[in-house]
Amino acid sequence: MADEPQTNILVVDDRPANLRTIEATLEPLKQRLVCVGSGTEALDQLLRETFACVLLDVQMPGMDGFETARYIKGRPRTAETPIIFITAVGDQRHQVFRGYSVGAVDYVIKPFEAEVLRAKVKAFVELHRTSVQLQRRTEELKRSNEALEQFAYIASHDLSEPLNTIAGFTGLLSQRYGAQLDDQGREFVEHIGTATGRMQTLIRDLLGYSRAGGPAAAAEPVDLNEVLDHVRHALHATIERKGAKVSVRKLPTVPGDRDRLGQLFQNLVSNAIKYCSDKAPQVEVQAARENGGWRLSVQDNGVGVDPSDRTRIFDMFTRVGPAGAEEGTGIGLATCRRIVEAHGGRIWVDDAKRDGCRFCIFLPDRQPGGVD
Repeated sequence: MADEPQTNILVVDDRPANLRTIEATLEPLKQRLVCVGSGTEALDQLLRETFACVLLDVQMPGMDGFETARYIKGRPRTAETPIIFITAVGDQRHQVFRGYSVGAVDYVIKPFEAEVLRAKVKAFVELHRTSVQLQRRTEELKRSNEALEQFAYIASHDLSEPLNTIAGFTGLLSQRYGAQLDDQGREFVEHIGTATGRMQTLIRDLLGYSRAGGPAAAAEPVDLNEVLDHVRHALHATIERKGAKVSVRKLPTVPGDRDRLGQLFQNLVSNAIKYCSDKAPQVEVQAARENGGWRLSVQDNGVGVDPSDRTRIFDMFTRVGPAGAEEGTGIGLATCRRIVEAHGGRIWVDDAKRDGCRFCIFLPDRQPGGVD
């Protein structure tokens, strides 16, 4: 541990002799010890710095250890700081139970064995270091993801303009000079148009994925019945062309981002219609109450999803389906998962045997961070 940066340990005892004893006991750990003589001083130190753990004497004049612990656990900044009570009180069992009730994670009875106390404190120091490293890596990953999302957005946005130009001039070439082209020339123009259309679809989906991970609007009550009404209206031409029927049973109102939930259901309903069998597409959206939230489902009568693909289908650029099925970009379901997870929920493919496919979504009653 000597090669690692020092970690703070707070020691609280009103008797200087006890503080010196604990200092000597923990000195081999080579950590930074902050020793104070009262609960008030301890709370002041905890406001200034972060500590791997607190060694807290029970019997102190004024604010005793139990009251100090209640204040520590009552502050959001210090609520997760581990507390080890140290006491020589005679009624040990009663004091131990009381200590745990106010948030202690461990209890040491005086006179203590030096090796035992060092081992306990060392464990909390290592746990603190692991937590700090994990938090640092999480922040680095978040910054990296944000940078990638920004890059994807800018790149996709900047690619749209030249592609639109190519598509526009290809159309003009076909309209004005199509009669002068031979069959091979017209075939070349058609290939350019097809490739341009696919690229435009890919860019559109990349933009959708990037926006799904950007800053969300404040959570608000969202009536999913209204959301599905908008989805059916947006997909009206596709529904008519495919002869599809999209039925929606009574859906709940959930907290969330209205636009992103609309994007979620539009992707799922559009996929259900796109990957249809030889029958007219039948899509049913329904909801059921589940502990802490709602389980929503989008059921279709289409080609279904192979059991081996039910997990990876939500990965970026993953395309699954039988030969001859309409080919997508492999981004839509990854976007769906991103939206659902941003709402504190999860999405999966129901593994029950049935015709077609059922996508299930769990959305909690409360948003991450406690936003209703």
